[in-house]
Amino acid sequence: MASLAKNFQKKFHEDWCRTMPNSFIMRIPDQMSKYKDTSQNICDYICFKDGILYLIELKTTKGNTLSFKNISQYDKLIRYIGVNKVRTGVIVWFYEKDKIIYVPASSMKQMRENGEKSINLKKTLDKGIYKCYNIDGVKRRVYFDSDYSILTTTEEEE
Repeated sequence: MASLAKNFQKKFHEDWCRTMPNSFIMRIPDQMSKYKDTSQNICDYICFKDGILYLIELKTTKGNTLSFKNISQYDKLIRYIGVNKVRTGVIVWFYEKDKIIYVPASSMKQMRENGEKSINLKKTLDKGIYKCYNIDGVKRRVYFDSDYSILTTTEEEE
């Protein structure tokens, strides 16, 4: 799955540039450490478009849930909820379900406060309990050609 996740990150970069022209995108390299999954980075990507700073973490998961235990950047991302012109969140690719969603940090915080242990695809999109956004795209063999322009219209706590 490591190569799926790394290739998804590369695909995100490509799709962001295509669907968000005249924007800034920077990949924050993973830190080399003897401890697996202990990145101290705030997120995978820092992006900027039309006066909004985006702090975006990317995750890939097999089933229809992503445990909060697997979002090590959670505490870093929620620090910026409410900061004017800053949007933080996680883009999750549920690869067996052919779904990509954007989950704002404010929605993740609400989920945790409500006792949720994971981001559940059914609760986020199908039931609409939390503010999460479907990322439209066209599936190719494995990856999607995704349109991330929806991020400019999301309703989040800034």
